[in-house]
Amino acid sequence: MKYLILILCFLSLNVKKDKNVETFFQCQSYYDHSLKRNVFTSVDEMPRCPGGMRKLSSFFDKVKYEGSYNNSGWQHKVDLTFVIDEKGCIINAGIDNKKTEEYSKLDLEYICAAKKMPKWKPAKCNGKVVPFKFSTTFSITPQ
Repeated sequence: MKYLILILCFLSLNVKKDKNVETFFQCQSYYDHSLKRNVFTSVDEMPRCPGGMRKLSSFFDKVKYEGSYNNSGWQHKVDLTFVIDEKGCIINAGIDNKKTEEYSKLDLEYICAAKKMPKWKPAKCNGKVVPFKFSTTFSITPQ
């Protein structure tokens, strides 16, 4: 029994220590036809907004809500998506699960605000800078 435990300990120590996280974790991407390149949805190192997520939230707090009420009632959320390219620029901003012609005034305000954001620190996959699709939902309460 002692020898079995010793062998198991030896084998566990003998595992290659130089294996990086990327060998265990696969980055995931899809081909974006409008951008004509792969865009990643899962990466080793997430992109970072300058100032962090709190700064991102405060950046969008400045969006004007006038005209957010339409015939179907008050719009309670905005599902914003955009791509952070290899340079950290915001491109391809849009609203998830909506066609362009379905965008409300509020949707357009959020898209416009996203395009004005400062550059982000880009995402990385296996140590290489890659474009990343970022999605977030903003819940809106009438004021």
